[in-house]
Amino acid sequence: MGLLVQPLLVLCFSAFLFNRVTSQNNTGSIEGTVLIGAASAIGRTDEDFICATLDWWPPEKCDYGTCSWGRSSLLNLDLSNTILFNAIKAFSPLKLRLGGSLQDKVIYEDEQPCVSSFIHNTSEMFSFTQGCLPMSRWDQLSDFFGRTGAVVIFGLNALNGRVPTPDTTWVGPWNSSNAAALIRYTVNKGYTVHGWELGNELSGSGVGAKVGADQYAADVIALRYIIDEIYAGSSSSGDLIGKILSPSSLDGEAATFRNLQSLLQSAGTKTTAWVGEAGGAYNSGHNLVTNAFVFSFWYLDQLGMASTYDTKTYCRQSFIGGNYGLLSTTNFEPNPDYYSALLWHRLMGRNVLSTNFSETENLRTYAHCAKQSLGITLLLLNLDGNTTVKVSVSTDSTLKNRPASLLLFPSSFVFETQSPSPTKEAEVQSDASGSKDGPKARQFETVVETLNEMGRERVLEIGTFKIAIKAFAAAREVKKAIGVFELIKRYDLDAGIETSSYLLNCIAQEKLAKETQEVFVRMRERLQAVVLLSEFLFCTLFIYVVDNEFAVLVYVGEANSDIESTCFGSCIVNKF
Repeated sequence: MGLLVQPLLVLCFSAFLFNRVTSQNNTGSIEGTVLIGAASAIGRTDEDFICATLDWWPPEKCDYGTCSWGRSSLLNLDLSNTILFNAIKAFSPLKLRLGGSLQDKVIYEDEQPCVSSFIHNTSEMFSFTQGCLPMSRWDQLSDFFGRTGAVVIFGLNALNGRVPTPDTTWVGPWNSSNAAALIRYTVNKGYTVHGWELGNELSGSGVGAKVGADQYAADVIALRYIIDEIYAGSSSSGDLIGKILSPSSLDGEAATFRNLQSLLQSAGTKTTAWVGEAGGAYNSGHNLVTNAFVFSFWYLDQLGMASTYDTKTYCRQSFIGGNYGLLSTTNFEPNPDYYSALLWHRLMGRNVLSTNFSETENLRTYAHCAKQSLGITLLLLNLDGNTTVKVSVSTDSTLKNRPASLLLFPSSFVFETQSPSPTKEAEVQSDASGSKDGPKARQFETVVETLNEMGRERVLEIGTFKIAIKAFAAAREVKKAIGVFELIKRYDLDAGIETSSYLLNCIAQEKLAKETQEVFVRMRERLQAVVLLSEFLFCTLFIYVVDNEFAVLVYVGEANSDIESTCFGSCIVNKF
């Protein structure tokens, strides 16, 4: 595959390319342009979109004569293995969903000790008896997750207390006492669990078992009450390779994402979509296919497609275990898809951009705002090993003059030893004259209230806090700068820019800090005129002090395209 970048394209982007390995010579060539819609984002993922699963399957789990799980179960996984530790740590953080088919057969050690777990019995659902999680093992797992920085989602047993019927429907209310005991133990121990999931694939026709929609909804509400109470006050199928490389097969999965997106939009709630488990093949995957290089075509296409339909997190089945693990079950070494996941995690930012390449359906194209740099990350997947595709890149953005914007801060935001929060939207004055009766400074502790009032997604507070970081760092108020960063991190207000890198870069500018500190001294003496001029990403940042008001004028010049407002929205504080 070739990649040709137009020489006049002023665009910083990264591309990682995958081509099918084949012994045949290329028999054709296609040339075209990938059009990236940079005027606006079509979706937005979580900061940590990549997710993987850890399952309960014991070594006796076999499919088609192959027993591929080994010691990869949550009950027997070697937590002292250095490769395992480093593989998870490399994501910093990696979301891990703990669960799978057997999660609805797991009880949690409470007053009675665990006796046995998952004895092979073909008369049982999934051919295994009930299992048990000892609290000593949960302690070990929680310690391991804490040290690796993993973000844990735990799948609870949703069949406890129910009775099966001949058509695999389980009836009766959920007995939540055992799950509540585990949650309470977890909270009392101070273990962090990002989310609690109820049941594994029990909706619709179910997988092995199913629960009626009304009953399941009631049980989810019950779980919500349990969590609120406890946390209150606490801190294989045919030609698999052919399907992987078939555009029509890959496109066939888009309907699922599209329908879910439509459902969530029409519901009018804050509910978001996750893929809780996806391995691409039933029954533990297929050796030398789902753990081989070719499977990255399916996996990366899934990540791109899910993002396009505003899916927030995608959990790969599995991190280790079966024939579709990101790590090898036998030696913990990474399989090819591990590197695909890690590349995505490190290169793809949250804002999703539309793409179009009309010359061939065999080239899959996905684009995001870059995660750790200024620009766009472009993913290209050539499904046809016999055709070379020569690609140039263009965007639909146009050069525009953007108006200046003015935002006022209390002067004490910079001058005082305490750290008041940014004000709410200040009155915009075209003459930048300010006002003696401007907004009063608020204490730093009230920032949370301000954020809730203003809303997380608005650009205003993001730009405000970025400016605050730069101002504090430049004034050698490092603790205050870090405090603002922690607040951004807590409320997930980063607009596609790596806030930690930005903070470090600000602090590292010692020369700027020294000069700016001297400027601030002059500020105290003369609250007049322009006192600082510096580059703020692609924006020009002017800081004025007028009549005891700390005023920031952000101007985006004519050389900037729509890419900057989409990927670097913190430049635009508030448009006229």
